Amino acid sequence: MFGEFSETTRIPELSPPTRLALLVPALFGGGAERLMSQLATRWNSQGFEVHLVTWAATSTDHYSIPDAVIRHGLGMLAPSRGWWSGMVANWQRVKRLRETLQGIQPQLVVSFCDQMNIVALEACWDRFPVLIAEHSNPERQRLRFPWEWWRSLRYPGCQACVALSAEIADYMSRWMDRSQLVVIPPAIDPPQLAQVTGAVAKESHRLLFVGRLSHEKGVDILIEAWRRVTHELPAWTLRVVGDGTEKESLMAQAREMQSVEFSGWQTDPWAAYRSADLFVLPSRYEGFPVALMEALSQGLTCVATNCTSALAVLDRQQRCVRIVPVEDVEALANALVSACKQIESHPDLIHRQGQCRELVKDFTWEQVGKDWDMLLSRTLNATRKR
Repeated sequence: MFGEFSETTRIPELSPPTRLALLVPALFGGGAERLMSQLATRWNSQGFEVHLVTWAATSTDHYSIPDAVIRHGLGMLAPSRGWWSGMVANWQRVKRLRETLQGIQPQLVVSFCDQMNIVALEACWDRFPVLIAEHSNPERQRLRFPWEWWRSLRYPGCQACVALSAEIADYMSRWMDRSQLVVIPPAIDPPQLAQVTGAVAKESHRLLFVGRLSHEKGVDILIEAWRRVTHELPAWTLRVVGDGTEKESLMAQAREMQSVEFSGWQTDPWAAYRSADLFVLPSRYEGFPVALMEALSQGLTCVATNCTSALAVLDRQQRCVRIVPVEDVEALANALVSACKQIESHPDLIHRQGQCRELVKDFTWEQVGKDWDMLLSRTLNATRKR
């Protein structure tokens, strides 16, 4: 039994003006970055003094935060050129972060993402209490050996650790006591969806991917699957929304395909969901896929690889998500053809509003935010009693 909160537990009164330091590598546009910006905004509105610290410079921010949140962009995100330079760079990060936190003097440090968590725990050792959160599946997203060794040394020293699912928490119990682990899924904040009163046949359709363009997201697999079936679906376009390290190689892979469009990172992803007819998640692995939750909240039927145990939580009966094996190009291609053809024949399937939205009703920011408030309060109370 992990540290989930019961529905009957009352959230204690928070006690501002407590000073918090929130740490995340950058605010480029990923799910962890968005959650961190939301927490900074939420806790600032509750009266906390919030400092938001990133390795990246503030000029790279994609997410906005209130002016009252104090930003610290350390400008130390540059990649290392080798093993030795990497060691030197990371110890410089520890030193710089320790100095920054000494200046802030937080009552609690809240850190997101694996390498940032490790460096934060090192920098705060015997100085400041730290609450950490993993936003991937560490069983699949393994770090290099020195990082994994460093993690095994430092993770036990956290006050609490948030995992996205019970499966991930179970894996992480090798590094810490189970009482330190809390399962809090990601949150979404979907806009109201206008009721569709009638389905109309369309001359053109759009298949949508939203996410970071990196290896684990499997967009290369999606493009290859789409290449095999695009001749069967002349009325369809594949739209790729997002940015990342593999953008150039993916654009090169799709260069000869006129039915693929790259839209880059979008400030308002909801517009992309509203303009789509079908959503696809081709990932090799996921922690808890936010983009899939967002698509479901907008009533979209989805095709997804079996990349996470969260699929069983989101759609156990596969009413809105068609699941295919991971890294199986042929199975993904066949599923896309089947789903697209079904939508062409039955336009009413484009937005299964009530059915799909019901699957994610427990993952709204209104619900999940309360769990974060509870964890914050509980952790602060525990540190004050030390």
